[in-house]
Amino acid sequence: MPPLKELNFWTNKFRVTVARNRLNKYLKRLDEGERVSASDLEFLRRAVFPPRPDLREDSDGAVDFYRNLFSVTGSQLTGEFSPVYSGMSNREIERLKHYFPDTKILYMVRNPIDRFWSQLNHEWRHGRLSESVLSDPGGATACLQQGLYRGRSFQVETYRRWSASFSRENIRYFFFDDVRRDPESTAIEILGFLGLEPTADTQRASLIDRKSDQKRRQMSPDVRCAIASVLSDELDESRELFGGPAREWR
Repeated sequence: MPPLKELNFWTNKFRVTVARNRLNKYLKRLDEGERVSASDLEFLRRAVFPPRPDLREDSDGAVDFYRNLFSVTGSQLTGEFSPVYSGMSNREIERLKHYFPDTKILYMVRNPIDRFWSQLNHEWRHGRLSESVLSDPGGATACLQQGLYRGRSFQVETYRRWSASFSRENIRYFFFDDVRRDPESTAIEILGFLGLEPTADTQRASLIDRKSDQKRRQMSPDVRCAIASVLSDELDESRELFGGPAREWR
């Protein structure tokens, strides 16, 4: 994976500033004598330094820039992931398919109540949401009407939109529940979908929880009940479409 999560290229929101800050951190570590991945460093340099086309343009030049970022890995399989892509329009999805028709799409689904709550906590941790909203059933559910949250909270609609463009061989959903329950087996299953074999590092990497120390508010029963009421149709449709652990989502 690249050293920068959520490039957001396909939504025309490429994170150049974030890439520049990450590059500066890598260079500082290098100056301090730490070992830094040469391919990660080159990836960030290509992301930051010109010549760089206008990435807001729907052009071959912009896509060539994006493709060139990943060429630093040589023949290794690579890609990116971003929650923002779940809100991509049909046009944006078709644009991606046009340039990368054989790409593999992995969609991680989870209980929509918990997914929405996780996003609320994320916005609160970054100072973009008042803590009072997290304890107010009306305030929390009101956020579901906002585009920022709505685009990522309705997974059935998202999966149907993406699967309309990509064949079953190229798109698959996995359960966050399985990641929590059996991370190693889920990692092996994902690797299989990508056509890869597990390595000695698979178990170690699958057990790393990079968010375990993040500050988060717990959801009160009344807030959960209010969110569940708004997402009741989504819960029903998730059970029907996804099956598996989704049948237990409440």
